[in-house]
Amino acid sequence: WRSARFGAADHGALRDCLRSQRLTLHTVVQGAWAALLAARSGEPDVVFGAASSGRTADFSRIESMVGLFVTTLPARVRFDSEARAAEWLRGVQRRQAADWEHGHVALPVLRQWSGLRHDVPLFETIEALENYPIDPRLSKTEGHLRVRDLRVWEKTHFALALIVTPGPEVDVRLLFDARRVTAEEADRILQDY
Repeated sequence: WRSARFGAADHGALRDCLRSQRLTLHTVVQGAWAALLAARSGEPDVVFGAASSGRTADFSRIESMVGLFVTTLPARVRFDSEARAAEWLRGVQRRQAADWEHGHVALPVLRQWSGLRHDVPLFETIEALENYPIDPRLSKTEGHLRVRDLRVWEKTHFALALIVTPGPEVDVRLLFDARRVTAEEADRILQDY
């Protein structure tokens, strides 16, 4: 995997811009990913997986439930190189909201609805915005417990998996299947993103 970080100043400027344009960070993450996929593939109409926490307000008592509710939906975005960025992103955001009305539908059912052959994947890349809140008290060193030398090992079966984690800074990780994407290609993709 490869990683990059947007510093606090860049993240602050982005946050201000998003607020003024009434856009969400997830919209920009998806829009930038769609634009990159469109540019690299030469196809303006792209489909990729979009992961979400799956914890929507529609479920009664969701906050009292324990468990992983992550769901992934295919996101279809048509890149319009003629449109102004903010206008195009607002269209992406509207489509995003409409798509998540089907967030409860399992991927096998969506595959069935798509009419694709069983050997054709719904998508080969995925993006996720990991924006779950973490209690700031967890980073304080009180008592005798210390966490050191934390290591994470991640693997993807997708050609590419983009994971964006906001905080004071924005961390961007690009996981890739080394059988399908070289490390050099992954570096270029992350740089382009």
